[in-house]
Amino acid sequence: MGASQSTPATPATTPVATTPVNRQDETPVEAPAKDGRGGEGSEVPNTFRPRYLYYRLYQADGAIESRSPAYFHDHFLGRILSKAVTPPHTAASLKNYISKIEGFPGADIYSSLTSPTALNDGARVAIMSYSGPGSYEKEPMFLLFKSAERRPSSGFPPPSVTLENPANSQYIHYRFYNKDGETPSKTCFDEEDTALGRILALSIAPPFNVASLRRRLVRAEGITENSKSLQLFENLSSDAPMNDSDDIPLLTDRYPGRTVDEPMAFIIRDSSSLIPEPPEVPTDQYPGHTADELMEPPKTLTHFIFKFKAISSFDSPQDHPIWLRVVKGEILTSDGVEIKMADFRKRTFNGYMMRNSAGEEGFVLHSVIVYLY
Repeated sequence: MGASQSTPATPATTPVATTPVNRQDETPVEAPAKDGRGGEGSEVPNTFRPRYLYYRLYQADGAIESRSPAYFHDHFLGRILSKAVTPPHTAASLKNYISKIEGFPGADIYSSLTSPTALNDGARVAIMSYSGPGSYEKEPMFLLFKSAERRPSSGFPPPSVTLENPANSQYIHYRFYNKDGETPSKTCFDEEDTALGRILALSIAPPFNVASLRRRLVRAEGITENSKSLQLFENLSSDAPMNDSDDIPLLTDRYPGRTVDEPMAFIIRDSSSLIPEPPEVPTDQYPGHTADELMEPPKTLTHFIFKFKAISSFDSPQDHPIWLRVVKGEILTSDGVEIKMADFRKRTFNGYMMRNSAGEEGFVLHSVIVYLY
C-alpha cells in the first residue's frame, strides 16, 4: 500500500485531539476483511483511500458489542467512515454520530485506550487525518457509558462466550477459587480443567487496573460485587492480593495472566458473593412459563452457527417442556444469543436456545455448557 498522506495543518489557535503515530510499516486498513488481518489485494491510491475511525465501547464492568463491527470475528471493535460525522469535527459531533449508530445516549469519549481524561465536547478531533485518533485498529478511541442499558441482542455471542480471534487473541487467564479450593469458572474453555477461565484482554474497561479487571470478572462469573471478599493475585505463587489501583499493562506482552501456564488467581472469600445479581428482564425475552399460564414456545431457530459442549447432564423437568435435556459430553449448536427463561415460579435463568444431534430444540442453561467455536 502507498505511504500515509497527511492533511493540511490545523491553525495553531484551534485545539485538536491527536494521537502521535510513529511507524513506517503500517497504514490504515482500506476495507473490512473477513479474516481480520487486513487482507491482500490491489493498492488503492491515497487520494481515494477512505479514512476509517476505529473505536471500542465500554461500561464500568467491561466491553459492549458494537453494531458497526470492523470484522466478522471481533464484534467489540467498531468502525465508521470519518466523512459521515457532521462538521465541525468536535468530540460532541463524533459522540452524537457514534451514539446514533450504537443506540446508546450519553457517553464520555477518549482519544485512545490509554487516555486518562475524556475529551471536552468542544475539542476538535482530527478524524480526517490518517494519523489522527482512531486511525489504527490497534489504537482505537473509546466511549465510556456510565449506565448503558442493555440493547436487544444483535445475534452475536455474549461477552462471556469468547470467540476465537486470530488478529486479537490476547486473553487474561485466571483460576477461580472459593475459600475451600478451586471452583468451576463460567468462562472455562478446557473441559478437563473447569476452574481455569479466560476473558479477552480488551473486554476490560479502561483504565486498565485491578479494580476494572475485578468488575469484568464479576460480570463474567455472574456473581455479586463485593470488593472486600473478592481478591486478585498476580499468579498462583503470590503471597498477597493486588491493590485496586495496581496497573494491568494490557497493551504490552507482560501483563499478568497472559499465558495459560501463568494464570492469575481470582478468589471469593465470602460465599455470599456467589449469589448472582438479580437478573435483568430483557424486552426480547423468549416466552417461558409463568404462575398463571403456559406461554407459547419460541420460534424455531434457523441459524445454528455456534458449537457448544455439555460439561454436565441436565434432565428437563416435566414443568419445563421448552427446556432441552442434555447429556454430558454431547455437542450442541446455537444462534449464540443469550436469553433468559422464566420457570413457573417466575425465577429467571440465563441460557441459549439450542439444537442437539437428533434435531431437538430447546432451552439450555448457561452453566452446563462450554463454548467451542
